[in-house]
Amino acid sequence: MSDAGSSERGFGYWLGVFANLAVVAGIIFLGIEVRQNSEMMRAQVRNDITQNVFAQLDRAMRPEVIAAQLRRRNGEEPHPEDEIVLGLMARSGFRSLENSRYQYSVGLFDEAEYRAIVAFFDSYVEDPFVARWWGQNREQFSEGLWHVVDSLIAGKE
Repeated sequence: MSDAGSSERGFGYWLGVFANLAVVAGIIFLGIEVRQNSEMMRAQVRNDITQNVFAQLDRAMRPEVIAAQLRRRNGEEPHPEDEIVLGLMARSGFRSLENSRYQYSVGLFDEAEYRAIVAFFDSYVEDPFVARWWGQNREQFSEGLWHVVDSLIAGKE
């Protein structure tokens, strides 16, 4: 009778071991899935930001935008719509930077890529129109972006 009891405990013991191994395997599998999901999210964010850049380039190549920029740079008399056209371009650019900053802050955007975007905006805000536009409209953006852009304009970053 003791043999039957020990074989039942043996079976229960091995069943417990296998159950514990299954739990550990499930946790490992879950960890792998979470990691793959994080990598996929990063790739998706990177793709979305790239698509946003292409959309901005498309808008920047429109004849009315190019004409407004050329008039301003050449010191010509601006057309009435120039302020609106260039302001919309500035808004679009700052929204893109705001999105990149947010994605970076939650860990979905690589620091080197974020720094490259900030470096671009460092030269972008050197344009007096852009700096003035930012000063007039900064309240429409997140406080986190204020610190980034204001420090670029002040030459601190």
